[in-house]
Amino acid sequence: MRTQPASTKSSPLLTETAPIVEQMPVGIFRKDADGRFVFVNPRFCQLKDTPADQVLGRTATEIASSAALEMNSMWRSDLAAQESLHHTLIMQTG
Repeated sequence: MRTQPASTKSSPLLTETAPIVEQMPVGIFRKDADGRFVFVNPRFCQLKDTPADQVLGRTATEIASSAALEMNSMWRSDLAAQESLHHTLIMQTG
């Protein structure tokens, strides 16, 4: 299962490690500077109960608002807000 969009250019290191990351038993993701998911591994999708195509290219807030209708959604809006704040802090402080 390829979970990274083909249009995303990867460094040689990312290309080399992608098969390992995709098979890890923990959820792993990567975001761009705008907080949009650009990579998710299969375990991340499994934990969030959301297919990669519904995550990639979107922010946690966008995903949470579209998933708000589902009672058992793994994308609760309070967690998405917290994640958005965390992303902002990471981008400000590196």
